[in-house]
Amino acid sequence: LARPLPGFASVVSNKKAKRLLGFAPRSFRTPAVQPSPVGPFGQLESQETLGDDQRRWQVFRAPSKFDLRSGETLEDAFLAFKTYGALNATCSNVILHPTSFDAVHWEVEYNVGPGKTLDTDKYFVVIINLLGNGVSFSPSNCCPNSWPKGGVDMCDNVRLQALLLDALGIDRVALIYGYSMGAMQALHWATMYSGRVDRVVAVCGSARASDYNVVFLDSLRDTLLADPGCSVDKEGRVVLSSACEAGLKAFARIYAGWGLSMEFYRREEWRKSSRDGCAFTSREDFVARSYEGGFANAHPLNLLAQLQTWRTADVSNVLSDGRKGPAPGDFEKALGRIRAITYMMPSTTDKYFTAVESQDQAALIANCKFAPIESIWGHRAGDPHRPGQAEDADYLRKMVWLCLQQEAPP
Repeated sequence: LARPLPGFASVVSNKKAKRLLGFAPRSFRTPAVQPSPVGPFGQLESQETLGDDQRRWQVFRAPSKFDLRSGETLEDAFLAFKTYGALNATCSNVILHPTSFDAVHWEVEYNVGPGKTLDTDKYFVVIINLLGNGVSFSPSNCCPNSWPKGGVDMCDNVRLQALLLDALGIDRVALIYGYSMGAMQALHWATMYSGRVDRVVAVCGSARASDYNVVFLDSLRDTLLADPGCSVDKEGRVVLSSACEAGLKAFARIYAGWGLSMEFYRREEWRKSSRDGCAFTSREDFVARSYEGGFANAHPLNLLAQLQTWRTADVSNVLSDGRKGPAPGDFEKALGRIRAITYMMPSTTDKYFTAVESQDQAALIANCKFAPIESIWGHRAGDPHRPGQAEDADYLRKMVWLCLQQEAPP
């Protein structure tokens, strides 16, 4: 078969893949690609998509030809999203929550609900899946060679998300809440569409990937590419011949060292946490179950696609096209465009996006509060759904509610 069967993310279903190929890639059932053209503003699918485990979400189809900053064109692309709560009559209670690296919408739903950080008693929450995450348009669920060779950057994601909100009839967003790559999307949103964003809470994220951060990301990329199951064809595309189990295991081990602080391991903080109701019994048990287990079913091509989006993220790109890089001073100019009330919330022990880096960027944003999370959980402090993270979760909730109480700019 040259393309996925109608209604499926891949030529064979996840269960068949496990039986026939020996691995179950993180590739979710998605709507069949329709041959009918989509207009320049995109189109909402009329019916929800039913995925594995009976999960449901909605789909926004991109314009048939969606031009990327790189000069390439996406064809038959789509965004997967889900909404929660009720939209008020004036469409003024919208919270946008973009997903982070290798996260899908149901994995961040712990933040959403009555009385939760993103309170659906008051707000209409829209979670949009990042391009490349396996639910939105991704290497794992598109036709062969449909994923652009140059990748999809942060600006491309945000432009497509803006079209989605247009299709929902939403002109302005009360808050964009993002963690990690979600925070990067939030800051790009506030730079690109300053008149549409009232508030931003950027948690453990940054306006660009620093050189230090890129060194980490490149180590992850090269680890996957070193697996014998990954090869590069004559066109420069990565081709898989296996599940890349060794590469994924090494990938996870690198993540385990960067994702948490030295103090976390020194104090054996993992003893206070658990996974699936089972407490961790040793450092090795923690790394194996919390990190290796987290990436075991990831699709390598999706990971590589998202790494490319992450490593090229830079709000300076808003002021340039894909063929000409940013000019000196563009970073400061781009952040100076942000009108939204902005909370920069790094973890004090984050090694991806350091607190010093976030503080420097906060100083360039007109109405910005620097509110670091005092935590030894490193980057994971901004994703506090695990046992042992109640203090981080309470602080985040408090700051989000405080941000929402501030009067929005005109």
